[in-house]
Amino acid sequence: MNIRRAKEKDLYKVNAIEQSSFTVEEAGDIDKFKYRLANFPMWFIVAEIEGEVAGAVIGRPMSQRLITDGYYENEDAPEGDALAIINLATDGMYRRKGVGEAMMKYILKAAKESGFASSSLCCKEHLIDYYGKFGYQLIGPSKSEHGGAKWYDMEIVF
Repeated sequence: MNIRRAKEKDLYKVNAIEQSSFTVEEAGDIDKFKYRLANFPMWFIVAEIEGEVAGAVIGRPMSQRLITDGYYENEDAPEGDALAIINLATDGMYRRKGVGEAMMKYILKAAKESGFASSSLCCKEHLIDYYGKFGYQLIGPSKSEHGGAKWYDMEIVF
């Protein structure tokens, strides 16, 4: 498995993975992925297996502690010393094979080495323990209403 920064040629595969991983309301679209690649290229990471994109994790710097719905949209926001993880998705054929874990470890190591003080994410209740194994602590129910789902705020302090 090769973990690397995304390239423009990866966007349609990342979009397909996203569409198969989330509800229509929750999933990002190709325009959001183009925006993220153009504005946060260092934090748009893919896992590649045998030349195929197997998953993606996307972060974006933020100036606040917790993620708001605006961070999922194509809007400018102040950058600060926290990294918001706004996407983690793995192709169905590679799930539960360590791809998501490898991408998370990669992006968290890069964030820490880049001087970020913390990282935050929102997840569904069944993923709280998954993100906990990376060091994220549950803050509580999120104010985020992204895609109409119930989310939980989690944070790791480096």
